[in-house]
Amino acid sequence: LIPAYVAWQRAREAEGWRYAEGEAGRTADLGPVTLRGRLDRVDRRETAAGAEFAVLDYKTQSERALRDRIEVPGEDVQLPSYALLQGAVSETAFLSLDQEKPAPVAPKIEPADLAAQERERLIAVFGSVRAGSKLPAQGDDRTCAWCEMQGLCRKAYWA
Repeated sequence: LIPAYVAWQRAREAEGWRYAEGEAGRTADLGPVTLRGRLDRVDRRETAAGAEFAVLDYKTQSERALRDRIEVPGEDVQLPSYALLQGAVSETAFLSLDQEKPAPVAPKIEPADLAAQERERLIAVFGSVRAGSKLPAQGDDRTCAWCEMQGLCRKAYWA
């Protein structure tokens, strides 16, 4: 995969993008809570209008699996959260490293819109929790398959 990755990187640099940071810690103040995260990769590109930023997240999943993961806006919150953490980002994408050549997989919605939606969702959820609402169990079968807390949530007994 290394030759293909280097070719992808060179093509990206030809578009003006430069690697800026890796494993970059970020925080975002959301009022009732502070969101903290670590971004795999932040790229920067200089334009006539100023600097642009992109957040890429390396994945060993297939391009198809990643496309399925972000098919429904709002279902997967990783990239929207990263856009929120970085702020003023013009590109967010998973970078699939599962094939013969790297394949970026980006949501169909603009990163600024994703970040705004995620901000609203998190503020609403944590505001509700602070007001006394209980957090619903997610019950995602893929997650539950390896969860060590199955006995605690008693998912097997849900109606």
